[in-house]
Amino acid sequence: DPRFTAVVDKRFSNAVSEPQSVGTISLESYAPNKLVYKSSNAGAGTAVFSEIYYPSWRAYIDGEQVEIARANYVLRALNVPAGNHTIAFVFDPISLHRTETIANIANIILLLGLILSGAIGVKRLQKMKKTMK
Repeated sequence: DPRFTAVVDKRFSNAVSEPQSVGTISLESYAPNKLVYKSSNAGAGTAVFSEIYYPSWRAYIDGEQVEIARANYVLRALNVPAGNHTIAFVFDPISLHRTETIANIANIILLLGLILSGAIGVKRLQKMKKTMK
């Protein structure tokens, strides 16, 4: 029964556990790059989320980063401890950070180029004024 069984890639076998209990998980807030859930369960277990697995997603349970497992070939799964917890998925791609760094460096170079060309222009203008006198 797919409602109670998940196929987990064996590379993630240490990130999931055998289900111990049935609990509830509800979506509290949704944004394209951040999803926040509230969970409540009597025992630890694995929760499969109907969200596409992608390596740039990070998962946090009560603010601590945890490993995301790939379940049913395309979905995300987490080992959720017993009790009440806040679960957050945050999209944090490394490529975005690299692009931001490159853009910041390019902006600094552009700004330095503008300052330098302005300084050269002022010197040329001063030199022209001296030669006209």
